[in-house]
Amino acid sequence: MPTDDKGGIDYSTIDGYVYVPHIQDVGSYDQKLPLIIYLHGGTKNSRGELDSDVLTKYMKGEYGTPKVKAYVAMPSSYSSKIDGVVEKIKAKYNIDENRISITGYSTGAYNAALAFENSKTKFSACICVSYRTDSVWSWQDKVDCPIVFIYEYYLSNSEKVRRAKKLIEQFVEKDTANRKVYTVNTIDGKYTDHGTIQKVYIANEIDILSWLANQSRK
Repeated sequence: MPTDDKGGIDYSTIDGYVYVPHIQDVGSYDQKLPLIIYLHGGTKNSRGELDSDVLTKYMKGEYGTPKVKAYVAMPSSYSSKIDGVVEKIKAKYNIDENRISITGYSTGAYNAALAFENSKTKFSACICVSYRTDSVWSWQDKVDCPIVFIYEYYLSNSEKVRRAKKLIEQFVEKDTANRKVYTVNTIDGKYTDHGTIQKVYIANEIDILSWLANQSRK
């Protein structure tokens, strides 16, 4: 349990940060709360990449006080299995195991998809932002929860992304209720390149964190 009722950043539980929601936003730490795993872009073993990340800065309060009703884990290194990160957080905090989700940006999106496929953790949802892929997945039939892919506008007409989106669309057609594709160029053309697409995590138009927190396996 948190040592006080202020919430904020826990620097000690994992290699990276854990955002602890503020008590006024969740009511009580005695109840089970969702956990969101976020994997930053760039080099997967870099504290510098994590510290310069838009979502990290948001969770640290650099854009105002976050209003997220969930724990948010931001590991600086995720070369090891995400299961270890989840277990460390579960050992300290009261986590709802039916509401553990994962998301990532760029390289982090690619690794979020790998974790989604290979982890023992049963995720409730996955969002991949600017997913770096041109490969066919082996895990289509393993998915039993929502998964969302978000692309930036300038990539939308590239041959690589056309191939990737075609694969995704074939995948989505298996169960349109659970597998979703979202293209960010539908939002007023704001998120037009690989850098600005990070801002979808703090955009009012797409409340990614609340959506993830609300997904449940039950």
